[in-house]
Amino acid sequence: MDQVRLHREYTYAMLLYVVGFAISITIISALLSDLVEAFSIPPRLEGTMSTTASVGSLLSLVAMLFLQGRVRKDKILVAAAGMVVLMLVCKGLAPSYPALLACFFVFGIAVGFIDGNCNAFIVDLNGADSGKYLGALHAFSGLGALFAPLFIQWVRGLLPWRTTYFVLAAVVAVPYGIFALTGLSMNRRLSREGNTEARLTPRDVKEYLTNRENLVILAALFLFTCSFNGLIVWVIRYMKVVLHDSVRGAYALAAYWIFAALSRFFAPRLKLSPRKIFLIGTPVGAVILLAGLAARSPSAIIACCALDGLVSGHGVPTLITMGCARYQERSSLPSSLLVIMMYLAFAAMPAAMAAVAASSSLQYSMYLSAVCAIAAALVGLLLPKRSEG
Repeated sequence: MDQVRLHREYTYAMLLYVVGFAISITIISALLSDLVEAFSIPPRLEGTMSTTASVGSLLSLVAMLFLQGRVRKDKILVAAAGMVVLMLVCKGLAPSYPALLACFFVFGIAVGFIDGNCNAFIVDLNGADSGKYLGALHAFSGLGALFAPLFIQWVRGLLPWRTTYFVLAAVVAVPYGIFALTGLSMNRRLSREGNTEARLTPRDVKEYLTNRENLVILAALFLFTCSFNGLIVWVIRYMKVVLHDSVRGAYALAAYWIFAALSRFFAPRLKLSPRKIFLIGTPVGAVILLAGLAARSPSAIIACCALDGLVSGHGVPTLITMGCARYQERSSLPSSLLVIMMYLAFAAMPAAMAAVAASSSLQYSMYLSAVCAIAAALVGLLLPKRSEG
C-alpha cells in the first residue's frame, strides 16, 4: 500500500511537470512575431523554427525506442527538462538566426523525449489504473496550453523579448525542479524490484507493427489527431475570414480547451471501456462540429467547440491508454510510436487544410476536420471487443 501511495505522489509531481511543459512549448507561437522582427525572417522561412523543432522531436522519439530498458524514464524526463530550460535561455541569448535554429533543434529533441516519456511514465507508475491518470495528465496539459499564452503575453508586455525568455526559463524551472526533487526522494523510498523495463529488440518492434489491433489504434490516433489539430489551429482564422469575427475566435478555442480538459479528466472515470468511450464520443463530436459549421454563426461555433471538446476531447489519452494497455512492461515502445503518429498528423493536417482552402474555400477545409473524426471512429470499429476490458 505504501508503494501505491508513493506512485500517486510521483504521479502528482508529473501533473505539475506537464504544466511547465505546456508553458515551454507555447512560447514558440507566443513569441514568434518577436523572433521574426528581431532576425528579419522572411515570410517563406517563418515556419522553419517549428519545423526544425519537429525534426528534433521525431529524432528523439526514434532514439527513445533504443533507450528502453537502458535509461530510466524519470532520468530522461529530468534531463530533457534541463535541456528545455537551457534552450530557453539560449534563445534569449541567440546572436543570429542560425544560432536560433540550433536552439530550436535541441529544444525539439528535449520536447520529443518529454512527449514520449510522459505517457509511458504514467503507465509505469499506475499500471491497470493508468487510464484516469493519463486523462488527468492530458487535462493538465490542455489547461496549461490554454492559459500559457495569456501568461506569456502578460510577461512580454512588461519586458523585452529576450528578457521574457529568461523569466519564462526561471518560471518553468520550478515545476521541473519539483519533479526532479520528488524523483530524488522516490529513489530512496520507492522499490525498483521487478520494475525494470525489458530492453527493446527488433523482434519487439516487428511484433508491434504487425499486430492488427496496434495498427488500428495507430491509424485511429493519426486520424483523430488530424481532426483535433485542424480544429484548434484553424478555428480562429475561420471565425475571422469566413464569419468576419476577429474577436470571438479566441473564445471558441478557449471553450474547446476548457471542456476538453473536463472530458479528459472525467471520461476515464465513466463505467465504460476506453473503446466504447472513443466510439461514442468521436462521431458525436464530429456531428456537433458539422452542425456548428453549417450554422455559420460565431455563437454557434463557440457552443459547438465547447460541446465537441466535452464529448470527444478525451480522444488522444483514450487511444494512448488502449495502445499501452498490453505493453505495461515495455511502455516506451507504444508510447513512442503513438506520439510519432501524432507528430505526423501535426505535419499533414495543416498542409491538407491549406490545400483544400486554396482549391475551394476555408469553409470546406474546416469540414475536413469533422471528416477525419468520422474516419477515426470508423477505423475504431475495427478494434476487437476484447479492447472493451
